[in-house]
Formats: sequence, C-alpha cells, structure tokens
Amino acid sequence: MFPRPSLPRKCSPRCANGSIPRLPRNVNGKLQQAALAALFEQCRPRSIRADHPSLAGHFPGDPMVPGVTLLAHVAEALRAIFPQRTPGEILHARFHVPLRPGEPFSIEAREEEAGARFAVRRADAPGAVIASGLWALDEADPRP
Repeated sequence: MFPRPSLPRKCSPRCANGSIPRLPRNVNGKLQQAALAALFEQCRPRSIRADHPSLAGHFPGDPMVPGVTLLAHVAEALRAIFPQRTPGEILHARFHVPLRPGEPFSIEAREEEAGARFAVRRADAPGAVIASGLWALDEADPRP
C-alpha cells in the first residue's frame, strides 16, 4: 500500500493566479506529485506569529512584519513551487500594505522569462495584495 499524500482540505479559488485551467501533467500525461505539491504550496495559508524574533522592536504598540521576513517566506515558497530552480536576485519588490502578526496570507507565483512573478495576498481577503514583485530564478545546483 502506498502512503497517502497530504493534501489540503480546501484550496481557495484564488490559487494559481485565480484559476486552474488544467492539472499539471508531464509529457506522458501523468500527474506528477512534485507538480501537484507545487500547486498546493500556493494554496497553503501562512501566518507569522506575534512572538517571531523579527518583530521585536519592529514598531512597539503597532507591530508589523518586516519586509525581509515576508521575502524569506516568498523565497521558501519559490523553492517549493520551482524545485529545479533557486531564488536569485530580487529584480523588483513592492510592499503595498503592512502585514500584521497573525494575519493569514498566501503566496502565488508564476514563471516568466525573467524569473518568478510573485504576489503575497491576504488569505482572508484574496484580492488584497500585501506585496508583489519579480524574483530571478537560477538553475539549481545539480550536486546533492
């Protein structure tokens, strides 16, 4: 018996840039686990706890998540979504609204010629963009 993959119970309609025209299949028509995991990575709601070390002193009385902490989560998501690539240089990043500790967010990304275009959205208000940008993707090191 094969182990059952862990799949989210609910995937919001905003996943994969608003719609999923078809499931990701390889040239043989097979649905690969890595491709499916990358799709679900974009659906996984995240949050940054109020006791996260990066929040200490980051505006007492009105805490907000530092941009570098948010970008670290984007880099982690890009590694999961594009396993054969590694995040390189940030070509463009824009922070639209502050993210408060405990607020749920999701990360969407799609590959373009220049790299990965990403958007960080509020999970409880999918239209609200927290941050967006373009991150260069380098080829992954083939060495283990």
